[in-house]
Amino acid sequence: MSRLGVESSIIDRIYETAFLPELWVDVLDRIALLARCDGGFLFSVDAQQRVRAVTSERYGPLLDAYVAGGWGARNIRAPRLANMNYPGFVVDYDVVTPHEAATDPFYDYLRKYGGGWGTGTIIPMPTGDLVVFDIERSGDKGPLDRSVLTSLDQLRPHLARSALMSVRLGLEQARAMSEALGKIGLPGAVLRDDGTVLSTNSLMEALDKQFIPLARGRLGMSHRPAHDLFHAAVAEFTWNGSGVHSCSIPIPAIDNSPACVVHLIPVRRRARDIFSGAAILLAVTSLAKPDTPPAHVLNGLFDLTPAEANVARQLVGRHSVGEIAATNCVSRETIRRQLKSVLEKTGTKRQAELVGLLTGVQLPRGTSP
Repeated sequence: MSRLGVESSIIDRIYETAFLPELWVDVLDRIALLARCDGGFLFSVDAQQRVRAVTSERYGPLLDAYVAGGWGARNIRAPRLANMNYPGFVVDYDVVTPHEAATDPFYDYLRKYGGGWGTGTIIPMPTGDLVVFDIERSGDKGPLDRSVLTSLDQLRPHLARSALMSVRLGLEQARAMSEALGKIGLPGAVLRDDGTVLSTNSLMEALDKQFIPLARGRLGMSHRPAHDLFHAAVAEFTWNGSGVHSCSIPIPAIDNSPACVVHLIPVRRRARDIFSGAAILLAVTSLAKPDTPPAHVLNGLFDLTPAEANVARQLVGRHSVGEIAATNCVSRETIRRQLKSVLEKTGTKRQAELVGLLTGVQLPRGTSP
């Protein structure tokens, strides 16, 4: 296939990622092949310098080491590239000297994990975030020839448009998630991993006695113990949202506002999240018990299959696993597998937690996150 043909297929794939964000890994690998590299990274950096990333499978260990070793603070390439404010791809020798590439600890780290030479670009988003593409290859292959930059620069406008579309779709998805909670009578919001509010529904906005706005768009709670538990839970979120479990935080009645429980559920990680930053689904349940959510709402809110939504609804109706299996003419093991998937998707650990989330049943005081 000609180079023009390869670039045409990459462009098609780039625009697919706006709607199928899981394809970004494939796009990174295709760009790496075009640049005669081994893989790549896609970073999103917000105004607080919080970083989210997608990477080629080859460079997963390099990314893990980047986080664990605090290499973000010792990366000599990134700040220099940012200061250039250059609307295109650059190679190493555009931002570092040959001596620095040979001796700087950051390059030693890159070479240790299969990198060491690369090309990259920074694309500013209207949201104020920065999108960074970093394409790497092994240090023993030598620096990139600048001739590859022509093809990469032709791809850059397409990368920028697709990333912008991902941002807009991600924010729309956050809005839809909070509105879906409203449809089943639950006040709710979608937060970034630093607690910044992306979207709230009208029911959440009405709880102004219990939930208060903080600086920089963050959320707080007027009940101090609940506030501290909430921010401790948010603080558990790492820069890419991994390793976090759901939790439930009780809040006592305040004035005419009834007692409630705040449920924090990690948004399932997808490539789109690196653009919108959606990381936490916050749902509020009170002592009042709403109707069981309809199946189509469960499907839209938690990505449940029809069978999984049916299991969830029947559990809320106080049916046992055995009864559900008999009603649906399937084995108990099938229902248990579906229940396990429902618990994972809703961020709950036990059937009681699931029922509490979907019906507003008050959790015992002192429930720990």
